[in-house]
Amino acid sequence: MPDCAKEPDFLADLIVATGQGNDRAFRRLYEAASPILLGLLIRRLGRREMAEDVLQECFLRIWQKASTYDPSRGSAMAWLAALARNQAIDALRKKVPEECFDDLESIAAAHADNDVDLERETDVALALRRLAAPLAALPDPVRDSILLTCYAGHSHSEGARILGAPLGTIKSWVRRGLEQLRVETLTPADRIH
Repeated sequence: MPDCAKEPDFLADLIVATGQGNDRAFRRLYEAASPILLGLLIRRLGRREMAEDVLQECFLRIWQKASTYDPSRGSAMAWLAALARNQAIDALRKKVPEECFDDLESIAAAHADNDVDLERETDVALALRRLAAPLAALPDPVRDSILLTCYAGHSHSEGARILGAPLGTIKSWVRRGLEQLRVETLTPADRIH
């Protein structure tokens, strides 16, 4: 039997054994799958450090969910890749806005020593924080598209690859989401004009 035919069975067996609480199987699964999953996460997230953190969260999730894996429903690698993809998306949802706000606050603090208009800097930071609730109200794919393209600096094409959606769909989600954010964040005075 060719080696490529043995690999899926090997991973599936390790996942099943992990689901039964076998620590040794989990270590072997980590050794076999972590380099592949790390590569997938780096491509999705664009930053190795973030990908390494997400990989650890991913293997925690694998340990917790291994008992639900059913080899008859798909390949082991597809199951592992799907878990990694979901962890990457969750990480982007959680970390990108926080990083953005933290960066703004540190930039404002750095400029405070240089006689920059601190009131204006504070207004910008507050305006961006105002977006947190409207962003949270957007449908997940729309919010994820905006976070990837507007906050994380990915192109629309990269966003499409990361989210697994067509390029035109990503562009549409970003356009509609930004329009909805614009409408929801208008002040009463802005709405009159």
